[in-house]
This record gives sequence, structure tokens and C-alpha cells, in this order.
Amino acid sequence: ETWISYEVPTWTSKEKAKQMKGWTELDLVKFKVAGMPLHWKLVNFLVIFVPKAFIWWTLVSSGFHFLMETASIIECVVNCMALTFILDIDETVFERLATVAAKHMMSHLEDMALFETSLEEQETDEQAAIRFQREEFSNDRWRLLQLIMPRRLLWILVLLCCFVCEYYYTSCVLSKDGSWISKELYAPTDVTYNPVAFLYSAFRTQSEHPVWVMPESGQ
Repeated sequence: ETWISYEVPTWTSKEKAKQMKGWTELDLVKFKVAGMPLHWKLVNFLVIFVPKAFIWWTLVSSGFHFLMETASIIECVVNCMALTFILDIDETVFERLATVAAKHMMSHLEDMALFETSLEEQETDEQAAIRFQREEFSNDRWRLLQLIMPRRLLWILVLLCCFVCEYYYTSCVLSKDGSWISKELYAPTDVTYNPVAFLYSAFRTQSEHPVWVMPESGQ
């Protein structure tokens, strides 16, 4: 199955369809996902998926620490907008640097069919009504809950809880009274800019003695 095809309308002549719809010859060229060989899947996994997953984790983890340590509401909103800009960098790069042909193919790429509808198309009206009644108005409460449950919101809340716990685990310690307080701060021994050490504390070299310690209550 080819990923590109030239489809002439069957409901009328090509010239009449172009005149009615305002089409050009390029509008008759169709692009679709036609599968991918295994070696290209591996290449895309290693070159695209793994780096994007690593960048996503780094950005979310560092950005969450950045926002959690921002006290002012206004600065927090501004920093959220800055993180949103970073998340849109890949789309901005594609919009500005991609060729016209690549933009045209991506904008005209047909949606991939996620399910088969041939059986439903062969049903009679009565069979379709019975199936609709059974699937949409059944007494299955779990299915009803799945329909009304905002899954994306639930995933956001789960990730939020995970990163909040990760922040307190890496940046705070549990005091004797049960409250979480900031860990001791250590000065770096090397002031040379290192982007890896900037993002990951495991690669930083720190002094042996802290430069700041959370004062005891009452002091």
C-alpha cells in the first residue's frame, strides 16, 4: 500500500469538482500512513522517541522545581508561560525551518483509521438501533464511568502528585515535628557552566560544609 495517491472524484468530473471546491491538482494528491518497516521503527524509537521522552522528563522535573520554588504568584504565572514556550519550540522550529513540501504533506495527511467500521455499515437500521441501545444505554456502571470520566485530567492529577512527591523527596527533609523543611544548601566547588550538572544534581561538585541551614523553630 502506497503512502501517496492521486484520487480523482467519482461523483463528477475532475474539472467540475475543482471549480466547485476551489481545488488545485495538489488537493487531489492524498497522503496517508501506510506502515513502517521494523528498522525504521527502531530508528524512530531511538532518534525521536527516546530523546523526546528524556527532554520531557528533564523539562517537567526541572520546571516543576522551578515553579515550586517561586514564591510570587505573578512570577509563577510568568514562569508557566515560559515553560509553555519551551514546550512549543519543536512546533516553532518545524513551522519556520521545514520546507513547503513537508508542511503541505503534514497538513494534508489523512487520519489513520483506529477501528474497523465495515461490520457496522452492513447492519440494518433495526440491528444498529439494538446495538446502540445495548452499548450506550446498558446498565454497566463501569462503562458509564469510563464515558464521563475525564481521563486526561486524571492523568494530570496523577503526574502532579508524582512530581510533588518527587520534589519533597529530593529537596526537603522531614523534621521532628512532622513538617517538611528545605535541605541544607552547599556551595558549588566549580563555577564553570555545565548544563548537565545544572539539570541533574548528581553531577554537581559541592563543598563539604553547608552555606545555609534551616534555622530551628524559635530562633
